[in-house]
Amino acid sequence: MKTRFSLVLLLLLILGVGCSVYLYHRLFDYLIEMDNLTSFKVEDLRGTHPTRLRISGQTVSSVAPVYKITTKTVGSAMVVFLHVGLGHENEPVIFVFDLTIPDSVNEVRVGRSITPVWKRAATPAKSQN
Repeated sequence: MKTRFSLVLLLLLILGVGCSVYLYHRLFDYLIEMDNLTSFKVEDLRGTHPTRLRISGQTVSSVAPVYKITTKTVGSAMVVFLHVGLGHENEPVIFVFDLTIPDSVNEVRVGRSITPVWKRAATPAKSQN
C-alpha cells in the first residue's frame, strides 16, 4: 500500500511539473516585433554555402531576452520569429543567432509584420557564347 501511494505521489509530482512548464511557456513566450528591438543587424557570413546569416540585436525590455528563433518559409521568403520570455536577473538581452538560408529563399523577413531585413543579391547573368 505504501509503495502504491509513493508511486501515485511521484506521478502527480511529475504531472504537476510538466503542467507548470507548459503554462510558463504559454504565458511568458511571445513574439517580438522590430519596433521592440534596438541595434538590430543582419550580417551575411560570406563564403558559406548554403548562405548563412548572423542575426543580432537587443530587446528594448530589460526583462525579456530572446531565447529562441523559429522560421517559416512562405514562397521565396523566410519569416523569422523572435521568441522572448521572462529573463533572470543579469541575463543579457542581447541576442545573436546564425541562420541557414536555403537556395530557394531570396528574402528574409522578421515577425508577424513581416518586415524585410535581407534580400539575396542578384547573380549576374551568364553570357552565352
